[in-house]
This record gives sequence, structure tokens and C-alpha cells, in this order.
Amino acid sequence: MGLNGINNSFIAKLYETTKPQKSAQQQNINFKGLQADTVSFTNKDRKAEVEGKMINYIHKILNDDIKLQPDQPLKIKTQKEHIPFVNLMMQEAYKMGSGRVVVEIEEPELEALRKKYNAPEFECKKKRDEELRKESAAFIEFNSANSPYTKAGLSSEEAKKLINSTKVDIPKDIQK
Repeated sequence: MGLNGINNSFIAKLYETTKPQKSAQQQNINFKGLQADTVSFTNKDRKAEVEGKMINYIHKILNDDIKLQPDQPLKIKTQKEHIPFVNLMMQEAYKMGSGRVVVEIEEPELEALRKKYNAPEFECKKKRDEELRKESAAFIEFNSANSPYTKAGLSSEEAKKLINSTKVDIPKDIQK
């Protein structure tokens, strides 16, 4: 073996390891047609967009419709499907200075169980509402006919995702 043979293979290997690397842009891995440096976090963006729509509608309700004042109590009556919206509304009401936010959640399944077993309604709810009226509380109610998701401009798909994010099913054997 001559020295030339060793040098040539050594030089060839050296060249392979030291040849210019591709630019950072050329090295990006394609994933479903998108380059790694341009992949957006669409779920995060969509969630922020949905939240933004809801907050805009909440501000309209609190500022324009009910004109919530500092230290004024707020009572929200709603169905369980609207919990994500009501959570944001509570936050915004407290940020505006509402001294007290009361939420009453209607659950048809639980109401049916209460009636089935003749459980009495709580007297404290009536007393609480009387107290809120004396304190000049603002009252708002959301239901299927008055859906905050629709009025906030959410698509049915966006609303469905929000509703399913907090859904709790009562087992069928307990409902009977």
C-alpha cells in the first residue's frame, strides 16, 4: 500500500465531513407541506381567537347592555353548556370592579332527579336573590335561545368544542 492510497481516502473522508452544510432554511424538514420554521400553532391561535370573540361580547354586555358599575353585584343564570363563557364573564366583571358575582347553573338532568325524588328547592336561593335585588344587582340569563356563543360570533364547531371541554355525563343508571 502506498502512501498515496491512504492520503486519498483520508482526504475524501475529510472532504465529506467538512463540505459546506446546507443553510438553515434548506435543512428545514417538511411536514404536510409546511416547513418547520413556518409551522404555526393553529390550535393555540384558534383558542385565542375564540376567547377574543367572547371577551369582546362580554365587554359589550357589561359596558353597554347592563352598564355594570364598580361594587355592583352581578348574577348570571345559565345552563351548564355556557360555563366556559361564564368563567370569562366572571373574570371580566371582577376586573371591572364588581364586588360580587353569583352564578346559578341550571342542569336539566339534576333538576329532573330532584323532581323525581321530591327533593325540596333550597329556600336560600330565593333569599339570595332578594338580597341581590336590594343591592341593585345586575341580572343576566343565558339559555339555548339566548346563547352567548352565537351572539359572540362563534361558529357551531367552536361552540361545540367549548361545550365538550367541560361536559360531565351523569351515568344512565343514576338518571333513571
